[in-house]
Amino acid sequence: MSSIDFDPPVSSIRPRPGLVKGLGIANIIFAIFGVVFLFTSVIWIIAGLSDPKTEGKVVVTATVSSPVAPPVAKPSGTKSIAINPFIGMDDPIFLQFLVIDTVSGAVVIAFMFAFGIGMLNLKRWAGQGWFWLSWLAIIRNFLIGGYFIIGVSPSLSSTMAKAVIEMFQAQGMPPGRVPPIQEFTRIYSIMCLIGGACMVVFPSIYPTISIWLLSRPSVQRALVGKNRSPEEHLS
Repeated sequence: MSSIDFDPPVSSIRPRPGLVKGLGIANIIFAIFGVVFLFTSVIWIIAGLSDPKTEGKVVVTATVSSPVAPPVAKPSGTKSIAINPFIGMDDPIFLQFLVIDTVSGAVVIAFMFAFGIGMLNLKRWAGQGWFWLSWLAIIRNFLIGGYFIIGVSPSLSSTMAKAVIEMFQAQGMPPGRVPPIQEFTRIYSIMCLIGGACMVVFPSIYPTISIWLLSRPSVQRALVGKNRSPEEHLS
């Protein structure tokens, strides 16, 4: 892990306050997007846990028309089918994962926003705090993504495959035309693997860039703290 010295000894280095303020703006923007994402996650969790029947599955009833017009003596031309609007993503293990991801993400976003405000004012504590939080965010991304791939993916892919098979059967598809559940399980397993990798890679790009920028002496000298006055960082 890299180290950072917020008091570089080389006085000839030109401070770059614009980069610090740019990081502050980026922190605030990403934090706002993060709040929107957390809001959707909370709604999903509440919806997934709102119906206690059938192990937390939410089932709705739809009415579909019969493909063949019934005789006059049989006026009923519809039948009721039960479908799962979550397509298996109300799996209890997945919902537990979503709770962990949402809570830990909320903590990161809260500090991210606070450090963003501080870096807009070139505060040394904000730059130092965001440097170390960036490392923690990257570690969190690896833990979250790894847990999703190893602990969540097997159950989630199986549940999603079963939900799709049940949907086909409820729609009246002949048993011989319904693909085997193993095929859907394999497809969803690959999708979960890719999703878990994306959970590691994409959220870690900005923290990695932040670590690199905050390690630059010119950026460090732009930060105002107890050992440097606001006038000095512009000199």
